[in-house]
Amino acid sequence: MNITSKLRPFWQKEKINPRISIAVIHGEQRYNKLLKESKKLMNVIIMLVYRAESALYNTMPGFYKNAQKEGWVILKEIFTSDADMIPDYKNRTLTIKLHSLSTPRANQVVKKLCVFLNQTETCFPLTNLMLVYKTVAL
Repeated sequence: MNITSKLRPFWQKEKINPRISIAVIHGEQRYNKLLKESKKLMNVIIMLVYRAESALYNTMPGFYKNAQKEGWVILKEIFTSDADMIPDYKNRTLTIKLHSLSTPRANQVVKKLCVFLNQTETCFPLTNLMLVYKTVAL
């Protein structure tokens, strides 16, 4: 019997149960719940991230009139878009170049947000590099 007789074409799916009970899984492969300490640490990180996002959202009405409607959407797009991190040890800066977003309006918000964040003169944690935000959008 050759190996090709065992293979099935991709359009003939075998019936595979999408749910697997824990009793079927072997001891070494079982999913273990997070330890309470790990879960608490994850919850702390999630809360910190949410507070940082909320702080950025709360600064947006100062330079964007539709922040109430579109603020969270623009922030989500910023966080999920590409960016370049360019360290410059000679000038002690870490430049964050944000790539262009989906709309010109969002790109204008990012430019103003970059100006605001650059005014804070924030240092990257555990370094002496000051964060400099830029956008490559026109």
